[in-house]
Amino acid sequence: MNERPSWYSRLRREPLTERTFTKDLRNKIEREIASRELGRGSRFGRGTRRMWAAGLIGAVLLLGGYGTVQLERERMAGEGGGSDFVIAKGWIQDGGQLPAPTGTLGGIVKKQGPDVPVFERMLNTMDYFTTVQGAYHVSEDRGKNEYVVEFTVDEGEVPGSSDKRLDGKTGKIYSLNNFDGSVILQMNSDDIHDVKPVYTIMDRLHKRTDEPPTRPRFYKDGNGENHWAVRRSKAWADGLDLVYPSYFAFWTVDEATMQPIYEITGMERYLDREATIMEGKLDAYMGEKQGAERYKYWVDSETGVILKLLLTDRAGEPVTVMEMTEIRFDEPVDREAFSTKPQEGWTERKREFRNPEIEK
Repeated sequence: MNERPSWYSRLRREPLTERTFTKDLRNKIEREIASRELGRGSRFGRGTRRMWAAGLIGAVLLLGGYGTVQLERERMAGEGGGSDFVIAKGWIQDGGQLPAPTGTLGGIVKKQGPDVPVFERMLNTMDYFTTVQGAYHVSEDRGKNEYVVEFTVDEGEVPGSSDKRLDGKTGKIYSLNNFDGSVILQMNSDDIHDVKPVYTIMDRLHKRTDEPPTRPRFYKDGNGENHWAVRRSKAWADGLDLVYPSYFAFWTVDEATMQPIYEITGMERYLDREATIMEGKLDAYMGEKQGAERYKYWVDSETGVILKLLLTDRAGEPVTVMEMTEIRFDEPVDREAFSTKPQEGWTERKREFRNPEIEK
């Protein structure tokens, strides 16, 4: 894009604080993407528009490092609308101050043995594996939007990751996010609307550690505001919702009491692993946004990774299904998968988001 969107100057002027990402600004970001990148009425529907917008906002967060994230469950009402997963409302860099917690919980867990509840493991999956490889299939909007995610992640001494999104019908790659330990490559394309592969290189990144946040993962402050803290992957693989399912764990938390409410309904073998089955009812807000009433998770008992997620409506009909088709833990990985070298025919799109606190 040669022409900078209207909200670009605002991001340049303001620090990355809660006021930067207002609802109005997020709406502008998504509309800008829908009209410029994918075209109106994109075939990928709300799920992919959500991913593009989240990726663009995520680029800002990637450049600034991670502090404490406050989350709000709010739809990004772009072209066509639709439901969402939890998105960032705002953030405060390390050293920033939030109101002191007055309530629970979201304990800080780091490999405390077999008695750690599966819910806590969902908040800290990176503590229970070094490498993970596999793929999962996503069906949204009652099967109207489908895509496949292929991934390779190394959370070891030299972290790296690859997150590849493929169209569920054609099998073509339309999104790629690779991290080789120092640089991130992001690529997006859309054949239908003649958007050829464009890529961005992000090379000014704050190094992440494998330590959990020092504050509770969710709590209600003295003003009655709810706060949610997502633990970030040092391999920059946060977009893998099933591998790092903090958001889905938050869906089980009652916002009045800030306590997780779910039922363990059984154990099941899934992809040759033991899965703990968690079930519950979505709260009124999230139920409306997802167009569903109940959730059911098949959670890997050892790692907290979600092997299958099912959202159903009042009649018990599937609305959203996310399902692992392959997963392997702690096997050697081919680091060629993390390559950040653009392929021939890709066009570079210069970074439009720069954190003035980093890039003087």
